[in-house]
Amino acid sequence: MRRGSLIAAFVLVASMTLVEMTSAQQTCDGAPVPEENRGDGSSETFRGTEGPDVFHGGGGHDTFEALGGDDIICGGEGDDTINGGDDIDTILGGPGNDRAFGNNGDDFIDGHLGNDKLFGGPGADTVRGFAGNDELRGGDGVDVVGYADGGAAVTVRMNEGEVTRGTERDLISQFETVYGSSSNDKLFGNKFNNHLFGEGGNDLLKGGQGRDELDGAAGNDTVSYEDSGSGVVVNLATKSDQTTDDLSGIENVIGSRRGDKMEGDRDPNVLRGRGGPDRLLGRGDADKLYGGSGGDYLNGNNGADRIDGESGRRDRCIRDPEDTRRRNCELD
Repeated sequence: MRRGSLIAAFVLVASMTLVEMTSAQQTCDGAPVPEENRGDGSSETFRGTEGPDVFHGGGGHDTFEALGGDDIICGGEGDDTINGGDDIDTILGGPGNDRAFGNNGDDFIDGHLGNDKLFGGPGADTVRGFAGNDELRGGDGVDVVGYADGGAAVTVRMNEGEVTRGTERDLISQFETVYGSSSNDKLFGNKFNNHLFGEGGNDLLKGGQGRDELDGAAGNDTVSYEDSGSGVVVNLATKSDQTTDDLSGIENVIGSRRGDKMEGDRDPNVLRGRGGPDRLLGRGDADKLYGGSGGDYLNGNNGADRIDGESGRRDRCIRDPEDTRRRNCELD
């Protein structure tokens, strides 16, 4: 999926609001619902056509079989089972513990309230559990799991297939793309090629072993390579990691336990080495450089920088009269 498509998918996630339940269930996601496709509050079964259909179950534990066409389905209250069928479907579960299957096509699935089980199926799907302890699965295709709806921060661990937010815990699988919340998120990828988007807040992004796209977006965001088995070369000015990743909206870098080379950009950056002989270069504004262990080279260049060689021996810190703090520098 191209980046433009990913952004479009996120806009859909972010702009989708809670469905307003009317007593007559006259609309679903703004679309008019034919009278024959409106629930009466009991537990009913709805079957669609091969064309586009709009349903609203209302109350009760309803079952929907949408078949073909670009369908829009609002489960309403109750524990509903929704099958999207073919083509591009919009599925909104509503309050209750719902089960939804996008099946074929590039579907949007939102479980709303409750402990839901949501499955995208073949196609480039966007899945959002919203609230509750949900089970979310993307399926075949480049799929998106989104948490842009709420203010609470999320921790996403794609390797473990787990997302935590407050006391809630989701199980996720077969997703390539993650959108965080507007708060301070932690987004951790896996061995595949991931797309991690922090959105608002001061986020921590860690891509993993694949070739990843890491976008902090708004806020003061950090990319971490602390689990890398080899040294990394990161240049925030060119928005790239020389070895694997494409970076955007990143202000700070945490290096590996090997020898790294990290360069900042014109904005204030925090560059943090760990083990190994690191080379840390600020570019402008007030940067913070931390060498970690190992014999490091630290140069803030212009700006009121703070430089700390930390625990390594034979750290070399380049003098600049604008620097506000220099510590643990054995070689000047």
